[in-house]
Amino acid sequence: MKILAIALVNLFVSFFEGKLGLNVDYSVFRHTETQSYLEIFYSLQKSRFSPEFRDGKYNISAYLRLDVINVAKDSILIRKGWKVETSFEDTSRIAGEDIVDVLRFYVPSGRYRVIMRAIDLHNTQNYDSVSFDVNVPVFGKDKLMISSLEFCYSINKSTDTADVFYKNSYRVVPNPTALYGSNVPVLYYYFEIYNILSGVKGEQYYLSISILDNNQNKVPDIRERRFVRNKVYNSVVEVGTINVNTLPTGIYYLDVVVSEIDGMILAENRRKFFVYNPDVAPRVDTSSIMFELSGIDEKSLDDEFSKAVYISTREETNIYSQLKGVEAKRRFLGAFWARRGGVEFRKKYLERIEQANQKFTTRFSPGWRTDRGRVYIVYGAPDEVERYPYSENMKPYEIWHYYNLQGGVIFVFGDRTGFGSYELLHSTLVGEIKNEEWMYLLMQR
Repeated sequence: MKILAIALVNLFVSFFEGKLGLNVDYSVFRHTETQSYLEIFYSLQKSRFSPEFRDGKYNISAYLRLDVINVAKDSILIRKGWKVETSFEDTSRIAGEDIVDVLRFYVPSGRYRVIMRAIDLHNTQNYDSVSFDVNVPVFGKDKLMISSLEFCYSINKSTDTADVFYKNSYRVVPNPTALYGSNVPVLYYYFEIYNILSGVKGEQYYLSISILDNNQNKVPDIRERRFVRNKVYNSVVEVGTINVNTLPTGIYYLDVVVSEIDGMILAENRRKFFVYNPDVAPRVDTSSIMFELSGIDEKSLDDEFSKAVYISTREETNIYSQLKGVEAKRRFLGAFWARRGGVEFRKKYLERIEQANQKFTTRFSPGWRTDRGRVYIVYGAPDEVERYPYSENMKPYEIWHYYNLQGGVIFVFGDRTGFGSYELLHSTLVGEIKNEEWMYLLMQR
């Protein structure tokens, strides 16, 4: 198998594993024809902090920094730093509790990179960071368009305009984790539809809302919802709920379609979320993989999941970090590997881990943690490798060729430090780092 879980690698935003359980997500809504409303919401897990006992209470404090970078201009659009503090009387009651907040900005259309960092002020070794790219579209005035689909913990009618969660007559508490299931069984959603008067031909239109599985097929357990809406206002707000407590653990999508009464689709939007329901039997057979995992101790299970970082989702990482006991972790890993191909998939992946350790280990890192190791594990051995040692003008580098991957792609690794630590500088594969001027990084100065 030349490509190992390539689809899963590109599904999720970049995630730097930290200790504070920082989750960040975003939504984009129309403001004017030239500006959009960018909402960035985040959560921090209270139980991950190192509390300071003071004045009869446990106090936690964090410093956060947000950078929003205009990718096209390579310039900072937004830079913001702030402190978050809260206190509580009993540490045993905060398990599963999150600090949730939302930030709002007006931004022009374009592509942005969002980077958020958090550090525990009572323990500076406790930190976390998340980064991802945001595409802010142009919301024109003729074509019917749907905003981002926002996942929420709760949505209630409200008149408190001073509330940070107030939005269009609702109190909308976002769910930055996009994680639902046993602890959060009801998915709340919020979105907006624009240009209805100009974008809909008839006097009515259909709004369809359904849940798709990871293969983009409609989930039969949850009935598709289909509404007939009258064309009255140019823009509308749509909110609703879906009970997901019957869904097996896995990746799903909320799919929203607006169409004419005759069936012609006017706009569609979908967004990914994750369900963790350990008591719901998975739709995949886990018996074989559970047999493989039987007898493996908890430390080894932890090590195995840590090495699955290249194919695990941020949500799965968060869930695993909260599991207690060897049996819970074994069941989770059984379903994890079964969803990706079972025994053979796991065997191939772990074999590549060992091969990467043999081939790419340096003084500073085991082979599987290096850039060459990651590419080898995810995409397999390259079809051809061009090796260029030190020269008078260039530092060492390698070019890996994959002829059957997306019609043929390359990965360029360079040893910029001179210590044998080859880092990925450029690739033509979609979703990987791209830098057409990579050679300048390797020129001897």
